[in-house]
Amino acid sequence: MRETGLETDVAHMFATDMTGHRLIVRLDQGLHRHLVFESREHSWNNRFELITAPGSLTITGDRGAYTFRRLADMFQFFRSNPDRPHRINIGYWAEKLPDGGRSVKDYSEQVARVWIKEHLDEAIKERDAIQLEFDWEYAEEIDAWRDEVAEVSEGDTGDDAMSLEFYPMPEQDEEWPELVKARELVEQAVELIFDYDSDGMLGYEDGARQLLAKLENIGLVGDTWEWDLSDWDFHFIWCLHAIAWGIQQYDNAVRSGLHKIRTGPMPWDTPLPTTAPTKPERQQLERIDFTVTMAAAPRPAAAKPVSTAAVAGGVL
Repeated sequence: MRETGLETDVAHMFATDMTGHRLIVRLDQGLHRHLVFESREHSWNNRFELITAPGSLTITGDRGAYTFRRLADMFQFFRSNPDRPHRINIGYWAEKLPDGGRSVKDYSEQVARVWIKEHLDEAIKERDAIQLEFDWEYAEEIDAWRDEVAEVSEGDTGDDAMSLEFYPMPEQDEEWPELVKARELVEQAVELIFDYDSDGMLGYEDGARQLLAKLENIGLVGDTWEWDLSDWDFHFIWCLHAIAWGIQQYDNAVRSGLHKIRTGPMPWDTPLPTTAPTKPERQQLERIDFTVTMAAAPRPAAAKPVSTAAVAGGVL
């Protein structure tokens, strides 16, 4: 799968989303856990829950719901890299979904662009290398030709000057057919890509596949039927970050001595008192409503995103 920078983008967003979140322990009995992570100011915003039973972990919340199965203690499974606790393993973890991860991948226009740009850049690089060889071999002729162009076109912006300026050298066509071929390949590819891009066809896998077939016909690419144009679902990646981060917050609470098992009714099951609670009642509510306020997730190191800047006149 081609790298598009999506994982880095999601990691940065997740770090921001977790600002001000707190951990609420609903249940913690061996391998049976129910943890809630929510914002103190807006409990509905980016809220998620981690629920474990022997052999499974389910995350559910604003970003979707996924169930993973692998080890008896799934917290231990997701702690597989303690030295890099916020590092996720998308492909390996996705395999632990019931469908092996097929439901969390879809066509990505960005991935298609990365594939196409790689091959277009390579074709341009090859063309420029041949052009450089030609320029070295015919340096004196080219200098004389350019002097002639400058002399004829001085003060003249008409058709004669323009046609002379862009007139190809005879030796180029006769003795350097590979240069002509390399130029034509890039020109044809750029034209095709521009047409499909401007029509919005790259936004659909069928359109991208049609373009790849035409690029294959002119020789820019090959065996495109093997190309994987999919990428991971944005919300799925977010949930993987949530799992890794949430488990670390739980572990930190245990190590700091703030962790305890809840008993009794949940706060949302307890009617709001009509009068101020007595001290014993207040202590009971505080014990039930155990929370741990956590620092925001650390921001990942900035990664250079895959460029989709203009290439050969605005293409890709």
